[in-house]
Amino acid sequence: MRIGVIGAMQIEVDNLKASMSDISTKEYSGVTYVCGTIGDKEVVAAVCGIGKVFAAICAEAMILEFHVDYVINIGVGGTLCKELGVMDVAVADKVVQHDMNTTPLGDPVGLLSGINEVYLPTDEKIAIPRKFSAIFYFFAVRFVWNGQ
Repeated sequence: MRIGVIGAMQIEVDNLKASMSDISTKEYSGVTYVCGTIGDKEVVAAVCGIGKVFAAICAEAMILEFHVDYVINIGVGGTLCKELGVMDVAVADKVVQHDMNTTPLGDPVGLLSGINEVYLPTDEKIAIPRKFSAIFYFFAVRFVWNGQ
């Protein structure tokens, strides 16, 4: 299994790199990818830059070039809810594109045109088990748009 880890800023990835062994680097599309191991897991880490477009480009490269099985986004992130604070861990069981609005075209709020879905499920294999919910799990998808 190979895990891809994306951080928007260098400081987010530096801490991960310090835990890696057998490190090598590769430049791809202007991004430096750090390959190594943590325990018995192969890891590919990269600083993608700030924003979902940079994260998507980096994730695509990890999948196509490095053949990662999973992509995890680490580091500082914005939140749409008051319950999530600094140093909390958020693991989503579904995601929604919250900054797109095609309701003037008659679509429901949050619809991803072309695939006609509002919510996209995440991979259940990497979700934190619900039995740890009180400590680690936070339902990260909270649809906050026009008060909903």
